[in-house]
Amino acid sequence: MKSIYCQTKKLVKLKVLLALLGIFLMTLPAQAQDPEYSMWTVNPTYYNPSYVGLSQGMRSRFTYRKQWVKLPADFRTFNFNADVAAREAPGSGGIGVIVDSDNEGEGIIKRNMAGITMAVRVPIASNIVSQFGILSSVIQKKIDWSRFVFTDQLDEVYGNIYPTTFEHPADETVVIPDFGAGALMRFVANTWKHKEMVGTLGLAVHHIFEPNEAFLGEVSKLPRKYVVSFDVIIQDMQGKGPNRLFKSNNKGFRFNPGIMYQYQGGMSSYQMGINMYKHPLYLGLWYRNDEFKFMDYDAIVVMVGINIDFDELNRMKMFYSYDLQLTDLMRATGGTHEIVLMFEFDAMRLFGGGGNGKKYNRTGNYTARRRHTM
Repeated sequence: MKSIYCQTKKLVKLKVLLALLGIFLMTLPAQAQDPEYSMWTVNPTYYNPSYVGLSQGMRSRFTYRKQWVKLPADFRTFNFNADVAAREAPGSGGIGVIVDSDNEGEGIIKRNMAGITMAVRVPIASNIVSQFGILSSVIQKKIDWSRFVFTDQLDEVYGNIYPTTFEHPADETVVIPDFGAGALMRFVANTWKHKEMVGTLGLAVHHIFEPNEAFLGEVSKLPRKYVVSFDVIIQDMQGKGPNRLFKSNNKGFRFNPGIMYQYQGGMSSYQMGINMYKHPLYLGLWYRNDEFKFMDYDAIVVMVGINIDFDELNRMKMFYSYDLQLTDLMRATGGTHEIVLMFEFDAMRLFGGGGNGKKYNRTGNYTARRRHTM
C-alpha cells in the first residue's frame, strides 16, 4: 500500500512539473518552425507558391502526416491545396488555395493556416518559362487549456480528481496575417532517342514580415523560411522530328532526381533523392540531413505510389512514404508516416471550365497534346 502511495505521489509531482513547464515555455521568446512534408516533389506548392498553375489543368492534393509514432504526443499534420492554370490572359499563371493544420506538443497548441496563392507567367524562350507567385494567408494558433493539469486539481493519493479554479487568459487565440513569395524557371529539352528532359529551379521565401505568434503578450516571431529546390524529369516520349512536341508515353519509364534546401530560424535541412515511375507504379528513395554530407544523414525516406488513369486527361494518384530515423535520438522517437492523395484534371481551366480547349505543354508556349508530369 505504501509503494502504491509513493508511486501515486511521484506521478502527481510529475504532472505538476509538466503543467508548470508548459506554461513557462509559452512565455518564452521561442522561434517556431513550419511543418515539413517528406514528399516535396509531390506537394511543391506548399513550399513555393510559384508552382501554382505551372502544369495545365487543375490539381488537388490531400496530405496527412503522422510524426514520431513512438512518442505519446499527438504530432499530426494535415494539408490540402489545389491550383488551376490560367492561360487565357497574357501573363496569367494560375490561382490556388492552401489549408494547413498542425498539432504542436501533446495537442496543447493547435495551428491552422489558410491562404490564397497566385502566380504570373513570363515566357523566356520557346522552351523556357518563368513563374512568380505570392501567398497571402492567415495563421491561427489556439491553446487548449483543458489539456493542462493545475495543482488545485490534484490529490496526493488519487491524482487528478478536482475541478480547477484557474481562469485562463482571454488571449487564448492568436490570429496573424502572413505572406510568402517565390519564383521558378522551367526548361524543356528533347534529348536522345525520344527522351525528354524537364528541369525546374525554384526559390521561395515564407513569412516575409516575420509575424508575432506569441501568446500572453510576449514576443515570438515566426522566422523567415528560405527554400531552394531543383529537380529534373527524364522520360520516354512518342513522335518523330526535331520540331515536333512529343506526346508523353504514360507507360514509359520516368526518372526524377532532385534536391531541396531549407533554412529557418538558424536551422537548415537538405533533402536529396530520386523518384522513378513505370506505369502504374512510383518508387522513391531520399535522404535528409541538416548538413551537406552524403555519408552522414538523419533519415532515409522511402516512397511508393500508384497512378490510376480515369481517361487520357484525368487521373488519381496515391503516395505513401515512411521516414526511417537513423540517429540515436531520432530512433527513440520512431518513424514518420505520410500519405498523399492527388487528383489531376488536365482539361479544366480557370476561365471557361473544362472541355476541348487548348492543350499546353509544360512551358505554356505551345499548343500540343497533353504531356504527363510527376
